[in-house]
Amino acid sequence: MQKKERMANLEVLRCVAMMMVVVLHYLGKGGLLPDLTAPLSVQDMVAWLLEAFCIVAVNVYMMISGYFLCESSFKLSRLLTLWLQLWLYSVGIGVLAVVTGIVPAAEVSTHYYLTLLFPVTMGHYWFLTAYLFLYILLPFVGMGLRRMTKQQFQVALVLLFVTFCLLKSVLPFRLEEDGKGYDCLWYLCVFCAAAYLRRFGIPFLQKKSRALLLYLIGIFGTFGEAMLLHLFYLKTGSL
Repeated sequence: MQKKERMANLEVLRCVAMMMVVVLHYLGKGGLLPDLTAPLSVQDMVAWLLEAFCIVAVNVYMMISGYFLCESSFKLSRLLTLWLQLWLYSVGIGVLAVVTGIVPAAEVSTHYYLTLLFPVTMGHYWFLTAYLFLYILLPFVGMGLRRMTKQQFQVALVLLFVTFCLLKSVLPFRLEEDGKGYDCLWYLCVFCAAAYLRRFGIPFLQKKSRALLLYLIGIFGTFGEAMLLHLFYLKTGSL
């Protein structure tokens, strides 16, 4: 039997994404990411710049998953295993938090226990909710993507990213269907991009310097947009 070679580059990338997630949680949950409606110190701006460096983390996860899933077949056993693991974590940790007092008694309700028992449909862990629904759609989406021509694929990706990325980034208000990147619909867009990358590649990004430049443009574009909104709010009290 031919031994499958491990793709070390993607494994390293996944590890980097893990560290980025830790940074994002440290900034957000640790209260180090200040609100943009107040004056910012140098330390506050560094925190927002660090946020911009790491904000791509979960999209990287989905890109890697999509890169492999688009060429794989749907397995019910894998779906059930993922669901069982999620259910055990949800119920086990949730009940333990109640018993130990980590979750105050005042916050324990019927809704709380329903969230533990139905973690996928109740969105208890948003990433796994999006991932599991995406995996259920895999047989349909994967078949369609494999049949598309390169031109059809490009047109579809442009329409998807204009609708679910560009408009949400430039409009000065939030659209009602905008899940802020925490839903299955957005990760379906990322999955399609990964499938295109797997099938056709992107010649422009074959040079490391170009890929790095594109990443830096994304970072400083994200940071710059946040700072512009911050300055606009301080002057007008709007947005």
